[in-house]
Amino acid sequence: SGEVRLGTGKIMFVPQRSYLPLGTLAEALCYPGHAADVPRERVEKLLADFQLGDLTPHLDTADHWGHRLSLGEQQRLAFARIMLTEPALVFLDEATSAIDEAREARCYRLLRTAPWRPTIVSVGHRGTLQLFHDRIVDVGAFCCAGRDFTLPDETEALEPTPKLRAAGE
Repeated sequence: SGEVRLGTGKIMFVPQRSYLPLGTLAEALCYPGHAADVPRERVEKLLADFQLGDLTPHLDTADHWGHRLSLGEQQRLAFARIMLTEPALVFLDEATSAIDEAREARCYRLLRTAPWRPTIVSVGHRGTLQLFHDRIVDVGAFCCAGRDFTLPDETEALEPTPKLRAAGE
């Protein structure tokens, strides 16, 4: 039992494949904000921070960036977007699945050391993510309050409200 409170401030959800609007690269990076509201130097620094500096000459190029960039580049761009948005709470759902471990570490390190100190909740399969979190919930183990649970069998799963059972029951 317990409660979950979200607190105050902006909340940002970052999926494995973030939305990239049609338009310039600067607009895609600054979404949902506006590129005109962000100093060019800040945009260029963020690209460099997330090892996307080679894209700087294309900031004013209109394109379908969701097709032009690799998934790993899109994911690093999403982390740069987090830095622009400065949310109090960030949900990352497989947000680094296409990034190598060194770049993943860099993305998380930059986020964890951000001046506004966001709360970070990550969902992922890589063990490397554990290094960047204070608490780990292993949903695959179905552990709760020290008791192991198993999923309902097929018959129980068809019931209107299937229940988890303690292991061995």
